[in-house]
Amino acid sequence: HPYIAFMLLESQNWNVHLVYENWSTMHDSMLAELGVQLSNANEDPSLRHANFPDEEEIECEVCYDTFHASEMWCLPCGHVFCADCWRTHVNTHVASGQHLISCQQSGCKRKLPPNSVEMLCGKKVYNDFLRYLMDTTVSLADTLTICPSRNCNKPVNVLSTGLCNVLKCVCGHEFCSLCKSPSHAPANCVEKT
Repeated sequence: HPYIAFMLLESQNWNVHLVYENWSTMHDSMLAELGVQLSNANEDPSLRHANFPDEEEIECEVCYDTFHASEMWCLPCGHVFCADCWRTHVNTHVASGQHLISCQQSGCKRKLPPNSVEMLCGKKVYNDFLRYLMDTTVSLADTLTICPSRNCNKPVNVLSTGLCNVLKCVCGHEFCSLCKSPSHAPANCVEKT
C-alpha cells in the first residue's frame, strides 16, 4: 500500500538505496518497526471506525469515557480509542516534532499514516507535520537543500547545481549553492559585494 511505502521510507530517513539494499534480507524487521507484517502490507493502514455494532457502547482506554462504536477509531491493529484522545495524541506528537506516531496502546508499534493526521487534526496540524517531515528529510539528505526564497522553502536537489554554483528552484529563484544568497554568478561568494 502506498502509505506503508511512505512510512517505510520515512522510517529509513528517506534513503531509497538503504531500503532497496536491505529489503530482501530485512523486510520483516523493517515492516515490524511499523507494526506491519508482509502478509498485510497491502492493507490500507489508515485510521478507521471500530468494527462494532453502532449501538454498542465502548470504553476508551485513555479517558475512560464511554462512546458509541461510531465515535471510536482504530488502526488495523484493532486498538480502539475515542476521536478526542486520538486527536490529543497526534497533536502532542506533532507539536514535539515527532513524525512516526505510534498507536496509543502501550507496546503497539503500529504507526499512523499521514492521511490520518489530516483527517483527525485538520489542515494546519497536517501542514506542520509535513513541514517538520520535509525539514527532517532535507537535513538528513546530502543531496537536498531548502530554497532560501522567503515565499518558497521547497527542497532543491544540490546535484543539479549549474555553472558558478547556481541552483534554480522550481519557484524560479536562483541562488548560490554555497552561500545561499541570490545568484551572484559569475562572481564567487567573496567577490559578490
